[in-house]
Amino acid sequence: MDATLAGLVGALGGAVLGAAGAWGAALIAFRAARYQADRQADAQQQQWLRQIRRETYVNLIALVQSIYLRLGTTVSIEEDKKKLDQALQVVRLESPDHLSQAAWDLICTLDGLCFSALGGTRVDSLERVIFLRELNDFTRLCRKSLDDNL
Repeated sequence: MDATLAGLVGALGGAVLGAAGAWGAALIAFRAARYQADRQADAQQQQWLRQIRRETYVNLIALVQSIYLRLGTTVSIEEDKKKLDQALQVVRLESPDHLSQAAWDLICTLDGLCFSALGGTRVDSLERVIFLRELNDFTRLCRKSLDDNL
């Protein structure tokens, strides 16, 4: 009977240790799967936000360039200026503060050029160079923002 009891105790002990090991392994596997799922969800959200910002920046830059290219022509830019105002609001909502401020500065410079052109004043090359430099700086900030996922 001692051998039987010893075998029973050994079997029960082995079963308890086996169950505890299986439970521990299952817990580790669950945590690893949860961690991976959380990382994947975060990566997808970051990609989605990046895409939203990219579309926002491209829209604003395209409108700014469209208006700039039509300065001094007889084509009305009023409809594009309304679209530009809406695009600026989206940039202000979706982008970091420094980019929002850069967009505002760029549009203020463009407004100055438009005001000069509408008043019949010829926009001089220095004003154009300043504007194009601001546009280039804004585009660089947008690209950096997208690269940094800010």
